[in-house]
Amino acid sequence: MANVSEVTARDFERRVLKAERPVVVDFYADWCAPCRRMSPVIERLASELEGEVEFVKLDIDRAPDLAAAYRVSSIPALLRFEGGRPTAWSVGARPGHVVSRELKLPSPGGDGSAPPKPRFRLFARRRST
Repeated sequence: MANVSEVTARDFERRVLKAERPVVVDFYADWCAPCRRMSPVIERLASELEGEVEFVKLDIDRAPDLAAAYRVSSIPALLRFEGGRPTAWSVGARPGHVVSRELKLPSPGGDGSAPPKPRFRLFARRRST
């Protein structure tokens, strides 16, 4: 399983802004219950996309200036960075397939992160013209 490492204000530029591949930054805080609920989701995505997308965590209590610079006002907040700038984001505790869609992540290969299939089919009546 891929390890989601901690990034600090000191190495943010090198590890995120100057990265050669996309980086997803998890803006979180230790006291945040939804952040703790998202941790397994982020770990799973990091494992599934290892080698394609880098995942890191940034504690907003230790780097409030970075959180403010990227206008993070609610956590958990996941920002995808490419080419030194944020390109997509996801805010709040969400299922993995929703996070993947919102962050425009590559498909991990159908391992259960897709949304559940509906149990019932809804039929729509077609109007004849």
